[in-house]
Parts: sequence; C-alpha cells; structure tokens
Amino acid sequence: AQCTNCQYKLTWGDCFRRLFKFTNKVECPYCKYSQYVSKKSRNRISLIGMIPTLLCFVLIFFEFKTKSIIAIEVVGYLLTFLVLPLFYELSSEEELISNSA
Repeated sequence: AQCTNCQYKLTWGDCFRRLFKFTNKVECPYCKYSQYVSKKSRNRISLIGMIPTLLCFVLIFFEFKTKSIIAIEVVGYLLTFLVLPLFYELSSEEELISNSA
C-alpha cells in the first residue's frame, strides 16, 4: 500500500497490524495523512479470506480425515493472514461498499 498524499510505501507490518483494527481509516506513519482502505481492496481481502473456508468444504467432500482437515485449515488461515497485507490499496476518500440508499 502507498500513501495517497506523500507516496510513502507502507511496510508489510504496517498493513498486517491494520488487519486487527475495526476501522477503514489508516494514518500514514510518515506524513500522518488520514486515508482509507479502498473498496476494491476490501472486496479482494474479503474474497481471499474466504479461501480457507471454501477449501474446508472441498476437503470434506473428498472425505479427508478430520485431523488432516484441521491441519490444512490452520496452515491455510495462517498463509491467508500472511498474504492479506499484500492486497492493501489506499484511497484519499472513504468508499462505501454499497451505494444503495
């Protein structure tokens, strides 16, 4: 992710810490400019976050053993959390997910 104001490139760690906050607002650590996680980025992150869950259904369908499913799911969720920060994009304006109203 890159700051829309000063073009500072946020580190993987900055984006990873962002995963555990319940707000879309992000402050640039360099210029302190407030910006938001883009709508496109939030949609991507949501879809990528569902991959381990969908994988679980596939494993159950192919009758994998329960211990194998649990092990694969744990690894899948860990990998997902490690990859998610790479998909962050920032926007100077807050974009609503739904435009209906």
